[in-house]
Order: sequence, then C-alpha cells, then structure tokens
Amino acid sequence: MIRRPAHRTHRRPLLAGVALAALGAGAPLAHGAVVSAVDTVPTGTGTDLAVAAGDGRVVAATTDGARLLLLDAQTRQVLRDRDRQSTRPVHDLAVDAGGNRLYDLETNRIVVRRLDTLARLRVIALPAAERALHLDIDLARGRLFVVSHRIGVPEARQVRLRTVVVATGERVGLATDLGERATGLAYSPALRRVLVADGARNAVAVVAYGAGTGALTDTGQRLAVADRPAELTRVDGPDGDRVALAARGGRVQLIHPRRPLPGGASEARVVATVAVGGTAESVGVSEATDRLAVLTTAPTGSRLRWIQLDAGNVMTTVESRPVGTAARRVVVDRRSHRAVVTRQAGTAQTVSRFIPAVHGFRFVNLFSTPAAVTFPGVGTVPLASIPYGLCGGMSFGALDTFLAGRTRPDDTATPNSGPVFDYVFARLTHSLTPDLLARYATLQALPLGDVGPVPGRRTVTQSEAAAIRASLEAGRPVPLGVVLVDASRPIWENHQVLAIGRSVVDGEVVIEVYDPNFPGRSRFLWTTSLMQTDSDAPGAAAEGTPFMAFFSAAPAYAPVTPGWNPPAG
Repeated sequence: MIRRPAHRTHRRPLLAGVALAALGAGAPLAHGAVVSAVDTVPTGTGTDLAVAAGDGRVVAATTDGARLLLLDAQTRQVLRDRDRQSTRPVHDLAVDAGGNRLYDLETNRIVVRRLDTLARLRVIALPAAERALHLDIDLARGRLFVVSHRIGVPEARQVRLRTVVVATGERVGLATDLGERATGLAYSPALRRVLVADGARNAVAVVAYGAGTGALTDTGQRLAVADRPAELTRVDGPDGDRVALAARGGRVQLIHPRRPLPGGASEARVVATVAVGGTAESVGVSEATDRLAVLTTAPTGSRLRWIQLDAGNVMTTVESRPVGTAARRVVVDRRSHRAVVTRQAGTAQTVSRFIPAVHGFRFVNLFSTPAAVTFPGVGTVPLASIPYGLCGGMSFGALDTFLAGRTRPDDTATPNSGPVFDYVFARLTHSLTPDLLARYATLQALPLGDVGPVPGRRTVTQSEAAAIRASLEAGRPVPLGVVLVDASRPIWENHQVLAIGRSVVDGEVVIEVYDPNFPGRSRFLWTTSLMQTDSDAPGAAAEGTPFMAFFSAAPAYAPVTPGWNPPAG
C-alpha cells in the first residue's frame, strides 16, 4: 500500500496456440457475396502475419521466437515449418515476394530471410536504446520503415520512425517525438507519406518521405482519429492511395494521407468512418475486390466483416461471419482474395475501456515528501525516511479519471506537492477503510491451501476473481487489494491495483490490471499459480513475481471527480 515499489523485468513468454481461418472475399466489386465456410489449419502456435504479394503464400510466426510457418492460403497447406533459432520475440513481419525475402522484426534487429525456405541470410542491427514495434516496406527502393519506442525519454516523446536500407543496413532517415504509444504503421508510396498511429492519444502522426534519399520529415500534423487506434493498412482503391485504420473503440476509418488544400498545401484527412461493433483489432485489404477485411472481437466471440469500398469513399458492410474466439490479426491473400485470420487458441477475454496509457497516471508510484498515513485500528505511519508508494490513491484516482470521462493529468514526474499529490494522498486515505484492512490481515494469516472447511488464499483469490467478473464484463474496472506479505510483516507492505480485464488462458483465470508501479501498461494476476506477470500468455506465470492473494476493494470505493483534463464540450 505504501511499500516502496519494486521494479523488475521479465522475458516475454510463449503465446497460446493459433489456427488460420481462410474466408473468400467474393467476386470483385460484388455486394452481398457469401463467404465460404471457415477452414481451419492448426499451426500449434502463432500470432503474427505477413502476406506474400501476389503468390498466395502467408507467413505466421510465434512471438516466443520459436518457429516460422509458411502456408498456402489457397490449399491451406503448411509449406514450411522452421525453427527460428532465436529466443527473441517477433514484433512484426514484412514480405518482398518479388525479391524472395522475408523481414523478421525483433526488439532491436531485423532478421533477413529467404521467403521460400525461411532460412536466415543476415541480420540488420537497430539501436540498442530502442524497442522496435512495427515494420513496413518501400519495395521500389529496397528500404524498410521501422517504428520504435526510445528507452529513457519521456513517454510523450518516445515514438520514433526510421528508414533502413535493406542492402547495406544503413539508417538513412529519422523522425522523432511522434507520440506516446505506437500501435500501427502504414506507408503510402504514391503520396510519399508514412502514418504512425498513437494509441495513447488517439492520433496519427504524418511524416513526409523523401523517396530519393530516404529522409523523413515530421509534418507536425497529428490527425485526430477514432478511439484506441489499433492497426493501419494501406488501401489502393477507386479513389487512389488511402490508409485504413482499425480502432478498438469499434470503428474503421479511411484516411487520405495527403489531401490537397487551396494554395497548393496538403494535409491528412479522415474521409470516411464506419461502425463495426465490438473491438476492431485488425484490418486487411483485398485490392482486386475493393474490400476491407475487418477483424472484430467481443465477449461473445470474434467476427470477420467484409466492407465494400466504393467511389466517393463510401464504406458498406456486405458480409459478417464468426471466426471463433480470441482472433488476433487478419491479412488478405492477393491471389485467392481470402482473408487469413490468426486465432489464439484456448483463450477467452473481457476488457473494460480503461486504458493504462490514457487513464492511468504517467508517473511511477514512488513518492518522497514527508507525510504520515493513519491506518484505522493500526496507527499512524510516518513517511519521511524512505521513498514510499500511494498505490491505493493512484488506483482510486485512475478509476475516478476513467468514470469521469477524463484523461490522466499531464505530470510525468512523480509529484511531491501540489494538487495532484494532494488528490492522490486524499484518495489513499479514502481507500484505507477498517473493513479493507481487516481483509488484508485475514489473508496475510491464511495458508495457501484449504484447511478443512476454511478456504485458503488460493481459493479466496479464485472466488474474488469470479465475484468481479460481472463488473468487468459490464465495462467497469474494480479496485483490488493485493496481498504481498504474510502476517509477520506490517500491513502497509501490501499493494493496491485496478482490475481492468479478465482472460481465461488454458483454464486459468487471469486478471488484467493497471498497476501504479508500472505506468502506461498492463500487468496480469494469475489466480491459480498466484503470479503477477507482464503477459497473459501460457507459460508467463512461471516467470512472474509471486503474490499471496487478492480481493475486491470495491466496497471501499466511492467516485470523486478529479480536477484535471475535463472532457471537451
């Protein structure tokens, strides 16, 4: 609760199994075409896709770095299954079918491979101080675009874009300060623009590309887009080069990267928007049929929707079909016009609309100003000698921000005075009710397993996870008390977080949380193995940090409207 937060890093673990589902796009330009039944190709594991332009080959990769698979989208046959001989996760893939090359993006390097055999040819190094996330390609000039997060800079400035020459590995272009959390990348070759989606700010950065030199110039434009942009894909349709955006708020938008303005100027514009329902996770394009393939997810399952794109940027949904549960990505094969969907097997998921990078505080839970906290029934604890945490106040404050429809305050450094500090400190005291402290004390004294009719910590935790399910499925986050120490340690060495989602992975319930110790990202609490991790994937629990139990702190919570960043209008 006021314990000094620990900082740990964890290796990314193996993700769950995936199948490929292929669906027909129908006849070119035809409305209402009926798609084929879903054909499933078991692939063991796999979470990312790239399509080989024009020849129907699809590449799937496991994010644990174990395997690459080459598949035929028409026959649904696995052509190659190759050990990557790397433990590094795959963040993105790009294909040059004409050059028989596959580009495999890892955290700080690009592995160049033959497409037909998946054999490694060479490695292109990227800066060690950056974490590469997304990849696109200028096929005509043999250059790659890489979006990364710069480590060690303020969140608002961490997104950067660079161009890399494939033949030499030379880095020839760089644009910095493009945003806070990169979620997508798309290159428009006809208009010489590169678009980078910022999921934290619901915006797209527009970068000019010098095709002759590879130079990148930030135009300064930040195009406001739909809630929680997830993926960008270039569209070459009846109105020329545009970019399709899938947004997790349930919308698909069409962006013109360089729309002319009077006087010879130009700017990016959103030219069409269509609601698709659920959460729009991924979008692919069938250029021959002028259709978008949109993958959406919801608690009831995943769906593949075909959207017809007509002249004048009119988008109409013409077909929708379920594709199982926990689908992740979609691409469209240019030869067969089939949509190919990765599906994360054995996983079901529910998430609220709380986003740690939007509603959670930007700063870490590490305070140092002299203060004192009164624990009812325990006493007053002075906070002056060491850095301490106010996790209960930050968790309650983040939930206040979310329920009030606001975004987090602008403070990036942990405040030790002023209105934000005062608010967080006051919310901490509100969270420390006698009943909440009694729950901590009881669970600290319990054994892990049941003793006769008395439930142990694991049973209590699983019961609490079941009790908060309805609230999470209704979209309302739940504050949690997390027990970190046994009865030999003081009660204030425990922790508080905010539950924002729920998954079932290989039969184990996993609770996604905003943890004030880890700003800007989610953490996960595993209810059977009692581990907290940075991933909700199978195998992650074995590499996480143990906790003893958790319980709902919702009875202690009453909403308060914060004073920062009121909604527009």
